[in-house]
Amino acid sequence: MHTTSAPRNWPLRFLLLAFAALFLGYVFVGPLVTSRDASFQMRFFEAVIAVWFFFFGASLGSFLNVVVYRTPRGFSLLGSSFCPKCKHAIRWHDNIPVFGWISLRGRCRDCHSTIAGRYPLIEAITGLMVLGLAVVELFCRGANLPSRTSGGYPGLSWLAQQVPWDLVATLVAHTGLLCILLSWALIRRDGHRVPRGVLLFGLIFGLGLPALAPAVQPVAWIAERPQWLAECAWSQRFDTTVVGGLIGFTLGGVQALVSRVWRSRREPVPCGLLDLAAAVALVGAVLGWQAAVSTTLLAASIRVIASTVTGGVLSRNASDAWIFLVPATFLQILAWSALEGLASWPGAQTTPVGAIAPVALAMYFAVVASYVESRRTLE
Repeated sequence: MHTTSAPRNWPLRFLLLAFAALFLGYVFVGPLVTSRDASFQMRFFEAVIAVWFFFFGASLGSFLNVVVYRTPRGFSLLGSSFCPKCKHAIRWHDNIPVFGWISLRGRCRDCHSTIAGRYPLIEAITGLMVLGLAVVELFCRGANLPSRTSGGYPGLSWLAQQVPWDLVATLVAHTGLLCILLSWALIRRDGHRVPRGVLLFGLIFGLGLPALAPAVQPVAWIAERPQWLAECAWSQRFDTTVVGGLIGFTLGGVQALVSRVWRSRREPVPCGLLDLAAAVALVGAVLGWQAAVSTTLLAASIRVIASTVTGGVLSRNASDAWIFLVPATFLQILAWSALEGLASWPGAQTTPVGAIAPVALAMYFAVVASYVESRRTLE
């Protein structure tokens, strides 16, 4: 009796070889092309930790996929993952981030229905975001943060001397911020409103974490705190969180209104004002109002470039404009210190009056992007 063997899964093999090549290249080839002196054991340990951070982030991305699918539909977040078509539970070895989807060739093992490629994409994006944050905020001693300096790339050797709990708390805060924003963006992208309970959870996170761990706020809301406020030790950085949240909420609401200028002439726009206002408020609460202004300008810049190149492909309605807030926030965190050094860019020394120009520029970009998207959609 002749039996045919199952076809080899070349995409999975290629991915495994690529991971192995990157791992071995960092351990063995890295010292030959860099001037950094590190032992083989230390480089091997750093590579293992980097892989761990990636898969930890990818696991968060897998959970975000569950949140994005279930919360708008009122499903519980508890319980194992299941196929939305046949309702069969997904086996644990098929639920490994990125690799599970590739091993299944993008199809359910039971009903063979197609599994959207967005799932492994979100897992990979989240894994890379967490790994990027870990590199700049732990491996590089927080060199991306304002008022901190780093002597190049010390790696993980300095962590063996003393665990920097302030940087660990900062990493947790920034990871949580990006994950929340990404989940909101995907819910909006699927055509749903962000559930109000989910918005409330995000705002509680933004207001509570900086208050519990003041170290995550590297920039105060004002250069010199008033004497009456400085005497209140319990309010350290809490005022920065509240002011940042309020200014961010205002910025998000104004941008949502501005984004509707051209689209309102074409068709009704789903209400997204509260969603965008809450998203920018969350950025302001965690990063400060100066970073909220900077992130808004970055998001508007990315949007106007994307709309010019793709038209309405990336944004299906005006409320989706804040999807660009996710890459803008990630860029703001990674290049925070570098952006502070740019002339006229909103930063720690920016006053409320000085923020008028970047805010006006961001709103102008939002209007331009909205116009370009509306024209491309009508064509």
